[in-house]
Amino acid sequence: MLIDSITPINDNIPEVKIIKIKRNVDDRGYFTEIYKDSDMFPIFNERLVQVNESYSYPTVLRGLHIQWNPSTSKIVRLLSGDITDFILDVRINSPTYGKLLSYNLVDYIEDFEEFIYVPHGFAHGFLTHDISRVQYLYSNEYSKNEVSINIFDREIDCSLCNFDFKEFGYLIEHSYLNISDRDSKGISLSEWKSNNGSNYLKYNQKRIRILTDEHHKCIYVGKEDDGKYTMFSNNWYEFFININDTIIVRDIPIIGEKYYGN
Repeated sequence: MLIDSITPINDNIPEVKIIKIKRNVDDRGYFTEIYKDSDMFPIFNERLVQVNESYSYPTVLRGLHIQWNPSTSKIVRLLSGDITDFILDVRINSPTYGKLLSYNLVDYIEDFEEFIYVPHGFAHGFLTHDISRVQYLYSNEYSKNEVSINIFDREIDCSLCNFDFKEFGYLIEHSYLNISDRDSKGISLSEWKSNNGSNYLKYNQKRIRILTDEHHKCIYVGKEDDGKYTMFSNNWYEFFININDTIIVRDIPIIGEKYYGN
């Protein structure tokens, strides 16, 4: 996998990144590796487990979507078309909470391709400017614990976007904007704060994922000897804890990977 560069979309939110992939180009066309675990896992400390694809007509707005328990990061890849991608920080207590980023993805660049890395705690959506096919590579499988946050919520800070929001006004005025009922009725940032999902996505947390055998269903989480336990009912379990808490695994045979991340 020929990774040319990995850079933030905006230095104010360094977690959201553009991954630039080189293509091997000749007179026949090009060939490229889209994903290689040995290259990507050391960088993002995650493995991809589900791939989705959407096909959208021009002036379609999707999102902003966020899921939890389990939460997921994603890599967004444009297969064809032209989109403006939107990424919103919804991590409670984040210094950039409520700030929106935008980035234009196009499919007519010949010698390289750009992916967007959307980490845990960021809602995602996009607007199409042409017929567009978008591929999503997820670090966790889809969860029904998902909501849509309304991109038109006045509490959202668009100061870091390079997108002209007058385009939305034009599309709405002329009834060109194609948006689902669910997304058009998405919740506000204030409603997100009171949503149970926000408890799973807080700034500056540790993310733990452990595979145990089916007979052991309890791990100790918290500060030393404070008696906090987290229960779970299936073999794979992922959770978040405060950055200063201690994780103690007692009497549990770990039969799969355990990893930590911010």
